[in-house]
Parts: sequence; C-alpha cells; structure tokens
Amino acid sequence: MKNVKRLLSLVLMVSLVLSCTFIAVPVQSGAVKQLAQVATVVEPVEQIAKNEVVADTLLEAASYASTSTNSAAAPQSPGTQVIADKLAAEIGGKTLLAKVIDGVLSPLRAVTPVDSKEDLTLVLKKVFIEVVGGLADNIIKGIIKVFPQRDFVDYADYESKNFLHGTGAYRTAAAQNARWNVGYNSVSIIPDDVLTAPYFSAGYFNNYLGKNPITAVLDDQCFRAVAISDGSDSGIAVFVSLDGFSLSNTNVRELRSRLADFIADKNIVSLNVTTTHSHYCIDTSGLGVSLLPFVGENIMAGILGKTDELSSTNEKFMEGLFTKGAQAVKDAVNTMKPGKLYFRTTDIEDMISDKQTPIVFDPNANTLRFVPDNQGANEIWLVNAGIHPTGYDRASTEVSAEYPYAIVKYAKELVGADVAFYQGAQNEISKGGSIPMPEGSTEFDRIQAYGNQIAQRIIASTNDVEVEPYLNVTHAEIFMPIENPILMAAAKLNIINNICVNTTGKLEDALLVTEMGYAEFGSKFAIAMVPGEMTPELAWGGAKTAAESWTGKNWNYPSMEELAGRKLIVFGLTNDQIGYIMPDNDVATTLADALGGILGKDAFGENNSHYSEMLTTSRNVGSTLIKYFAAMLEDFKN
Repeated sequence: MKNVKRLLSLVLMVSLVLSCTFIAVPVQSGAVKQLAQVATVVEPVEQIAKNEVVADTLLEAASYASTSTNSAAAPQSPGTQVIADKLAAEIGGKTLLAKVIDGVLSPLRAVTPVDSKEDLTLVLKKVFIEVVGGLADNIIKGIIKVFPQRDFVDYADYESKNFLHGTGAYRTAAAQNARWNVGYNSVSIIPDDVLTAPYFSAGYFNNYLGKNPITAVLDDQCFRAVAISDGSDSGIAVFVSLDGFSLSNTNVRELRSRLADFIADKNIVSLNVTTTHSHYCIDTSGLGVSLLPFVGENIMAGILGKTDELSSTNEKFMEGLFTKGAQAVKDAVNTMKPGKLYFRTTDIEDMISDKQTPIVFDPNANTLRFVPDNQGANEIWLVNAGIHPTGYDRASTEVSAEYPYAIVKYAKELVGADVAFYQGAQNEISKGGSIPMPEGSTEFDRIQAYGNQIAQRIIASTNDVEVEPYLNVTHAEIFMPIENPILMAAAKLNIINNICVNTTGKLEDALLVTEMGYAEFGSKFAIAMVPGEMTPELAWGGAKTAAESWTGKNWNYPSMEELAGRKLIVFGLTNDQIGYIMPDNDVATTLADALGGILGKDAFGENNSHYSEMLTTSRNVGSTLIKYFAAMLEDFKN
C-alpha cells in the first residue's frame, strides 16, 4: 500500500509539473517581428547616482574579500566564499516559524502603490497569483517528499573537484615577447546509430512517454574547442562551443576529469563549455528524458536503493560526447599557433527581437578573430550573439544545430575561417527581421539564410581592434539557493544531475553548486561566463523601474559591464544551466505564467509574461549572481 500511495503521489506531481510546463514554455518563432525600439544602454539616470551604486557594490564586495572564512569548501575566491557561507547560515538557521511567516507574507510583495483603477486591478491580479502560486508550490514540495531520497553531501563537508581557478596573477600589460597562440578543432558527436537507436532531443519538454525519437539529421551536432594562450606562463584557456540545449556542471567536470593529466601537463587553467542552446539537438541535458517511464524507474530504484545508478541522458551518447570532446580539446591545444588577435563588432540589430519588456539586448555579433602568422593557415573566429535558436516546430524530431551551424558553415565556405559560436545573454531574445526567400523555401532554408546573413555581415565588418597579448581569467565556485519546487523535483528525480549540498538535510534547504567565470583579453574587452539564461539588463543595464516591476521596487545594482569597467560580452549557458537569471524586482511566483492564463490574455500587460519563473532557482537569483560577480572581480583584481 505504501508504494501504491507513492506511485499515486508521483503521478499527481508529474501531471502538475507537465501541465504547467506545457503552458508556460513559450514558442519562440524564427520570424517574430521586432516589437519595439532596441535599448542597448542603461536607462538614463544621473551619472553621480550610478557611480554611487557601483561604488557601494564594490565596497560590499571588498568587505567580503577581506573577511576570513573557515569553510571546508573554500574555492579560490575568499569573497565569493563569504557570500556562500552567509547564504548557508541563513538558510540553515531559518526556523519553521520563520518559513511559515515568510509564506504568509509572500503575497504582499505584489502590493504596490496605485494611482488608477487599472493599477488596482493589476495589483489584485498579482496578489491572487501569489496566493494561489504559493499554495501550489507548497503542494509540490509536500508531494516530492515521497520521492526516493537523493543524498547530498553536507555543505561543510563539500570538497571541490575538477574545478579550474584561472590564470592566477592579474596582468595589466603583456609579458615580454608575448604572442597570442590559438588552436581549433571540431568534431561531430552524432552517433552512427542515430536513426536506429532511440535518441531524443531536448528543448520543449514534450517527450513525456518516450514516443518521439530522432527521425532525421538536418545538419550536424558538433563539439568545437578553441585553445588560447597569451604566450606567457599564465596558462591556456579552452573555450568549447557545444551544440545542444545545455550541459550540467556535473558533466562539465566529468569532461575535465577525463582530461586531468592533459590539463596538468599543458598548464590548462580554464576549460569552459558553452552550449549553443539549440532545442533540436540530441539531448545533452537530461531534460529530454522520457519522463513518465523515468518516474517509474525512480520508484523502482528507490525501492531497491539504486537511485544513484539512474541517468536521464543516453549513456552511450554521453560517453561519445566525453570521449570525442576530450580528444577535440587535446587536438586544439596541440595545434596552437602564433598570430594576432582582433576584436570586431557587427551590427545585427535588425535581426534580433526581444519579446519581453524591458527591450534590452546586445545588438551585435561579437567576433574574436585570430589571424595566424602562417598565411596558409585558417583564421579562427569565436563568434558571440544572444539569440534563441528556436526556428523549427516544437514537435520536430529532426536534429539541427540551427543558425549557429549555418554561421560556422558559411564562414568556412566564404573565407575559409574555422568558427565556434558562443551563445550570449538571450533569456527572452529570439530572431527578428525578415530575409527575402524564394517561393517554396522551407524552415531549414530560412534558418540557413539567417546564419548566412550573419556570417556575411561579420565578413564585411571593418572595425577590427587589435587585442594586446595578455589574458586574465578567473573562476568562482558559487552556491545558489533553490526555492523553485519544480527544480527541486528535477534534482531529486535525477532528471538533472547538478551538484547540490545540504544545509539542514531538507531538500528545500539545499544549495545548488555551480560556477561562473570572467576573462579579459588585453585592455579592450571582457567575457562574463554565466551558468544559465540571463536577461541582458543584468549585463548592460536597463532593468524595469519600480513602477514597471512586479514588486514595485527598483533594481539597485550596477550592471556587470559597469563592474568590469570595460566593454563586456556574455557567454551564457557556460559550464552549467541553472535556469533563467533576471533582476529580483520582476520575479513572480513559480507558476505565475500558467496561472496568469486563467485571468486572460496579457494578464500582466503586453509583452510582460512571467514564464521565466518556471525555471528560476529563486526570487533573488539576480542579486545573488551580481554579488558573487562583484566579489569575484574584487578578489581577482586586488
């Protein structure tokens, strides 16, 4: 009887999650028109006030860095460790009474000043959503307690493994006789039996019964590695571009473990995996698992005590990814050659659409262009843009790396460049504009044309700036609170295999272990490496004002670019996928978008839905990330 009840509870929970996910996950068309004028800079504010906000954040970061820590889990950055220790203490020390009070008061965060009947109506809608959403969250949290227990190590006992710290000492000028050295390698990871064995894609969570295996291959799915060194003793940094929906930090560390001896031998100080986020590749994340059969496997594994043996990804495919990927990294490092490095930006603003307010995004394709001294060798490009690759039907069962593949293909055909594409800050960003196409063109043709046009515009750009040969890279291991019950369920079910640590032994008090990074190339620009899908306003400013936001509060944090003090680009979905990352002042309850549908179309205003909360770790994910970022930079530069 106990197992029957467990089964019924699991079915109830899964049904709830599936129905809400189906409603909440947006369809991102490849032909969406631009909704409003692009904003690419911080909203106008007094410069003095802005500088004070930056100064306050840096001062707070400096206080973290100067504080000693006795944690057993200390990474290289003292400041980020202090933040983690503080979070662990706060979560672990919260009493049941405090949690109950928080739950009762939670809906009040949606109460904001009103000046009209319309404002009052919106506030009442928000309060209703918060109340019902809070009840739904608690129901899900209660139900998942019957899932087989997944053991997490205690926070104090956690030991970091296969984490790389970066280049060490901070450089402000090139070393004597320094030269850029860069290598490239690309390998297909599509298995030979892709059409005969059951492989599945990830991206739209629609493979509930395992009935939709891959049926065709439209282009390719690749692992591309670029190795970069400034020629000094600072070490080598490797930047991997992986065609796929996402890759967990656990699996990134598995790749590093396969290369442990090589990493030590070659002085590799940074190895990063950025996924292109194509929704049509063979599943690298576990989110394309045949969900209902997998739930049954969890029940049986829990009864037999074998939950650690479960895997939501295809083990044969993942083994191929690790094996081929490790060799690609070796080949990229072993073929490094000297040359010059240039940075260029290419205006593609008319090809991008932001479907959510505020309208903020990077309007450029950013290219780090390596020109080898050997004139017979291929140029190597790292191309970055923040645009969702979601042009096919969500029910598609055909493998495609989408427009990033087309950029790589046409750059090679047109100028012989070896290219790797790195996804940017693209939380709500999709394709925009239109490209004239002949009658009878397919969606594949349109996506190819889109990537081709980006490649041609990059080639035509003439604003190259030479990058001085010195590289600074740092990484921080960070611990993020998990409030989202859907992510809790995914973690407990092994649908995602991310590393988690206990603070009290209760699932709702666990911390998610992930990492973030930062790389400076000379004095010209920097890259923020972010472990999820981040809204552009965190990187460059322009967050909603108090009057526009869900909570009625301002976002009082500087942008990452302001903290970096130089031009910044973002490599999103790098070394992990912890979900959506956005400013705290506009985060609603987990099921806000699904519940909002009850209240009618555009319940919270046009272009103002709240689907991101479905896959957000917590209401404070934005401020927590910014605090970690500021502390990491403070430690590194000082």
